Formats: sequence, structure tokens, C-alpha cells
Amino acid sequence: MLVFLKKFTNDEKRCMYVDIDYPLEPEYMAADGFHPRPHACSLWARHLAVMIHDRLDQKEKKTMTISIHKGSLCLLKLNASFL
Repeated sequence: MLVFLKKFTNDEKRCMYVDIDYPLEPEYMAADGFHPRPHACSLWARHLAVMIHDRLDQKEKKTMTISIHKGSLCLLKLNASFL
């Protein structure tokens, strides 16, 4: 299934495969051992923002704003006229 997802997202312009970019160690995980803690979500959101920005052309980059909001959940908000 993972191979299929990677291939599918490589073939689609508006999709990308994003691997979890933080260690699966206790300090990054919530007490349930499954969900990430806010710090891990923040790291992941920053990684996503860079990946998305790198895929855009210059015109798209000029119309995009990225905000990362911290809290119990981390929200990556994209404002772009081309979406």
C-alpha cells in the first residue's frame, strides 16, 4: 500500500507523499503512544510548509501565505489564490 501511495502522489501534481518527519520516540508521542504531541505536530507542520513552498512556481509563491498555529493541535493554514 505504501508503494502505491508514493507512486500515486509522484504522478499527481497536486499531491505529495509526506513521511513523518520526527522520531517515533516517547518525548514526541502522546500518552496513548499513537498520536504525536504538539511539539511533534509543529515540527511536522514546518516540514510540510517547506515541502509545499518548494513545489510551487514563482507566481504561486507570491500568492501564498503560510501560518503555523501552536496549541493542543498544530494547524497548518495555507492561503493561496490558486488552490
